Amino acid sequence: MVGFPITLALVSMISLIGVVLVRDGLSHPKPLIENETETTLISKEVPAE
Repeated sequence: MVGFPITLALVSMISLIGVVLVRDGLSHPKPLIENETETTLISKEVPAE
């Protein structure tokens, strides 16, 4: 009966840490794309063989 409360506490702490990390990550401004050529190279479709 000792293992379940310890496991539950560990899972809840890890989940809380994840929520804090996501909240912190979403508080930063979105990066702006400075070079348009990089996006055009990525967005080109690959021809089917």
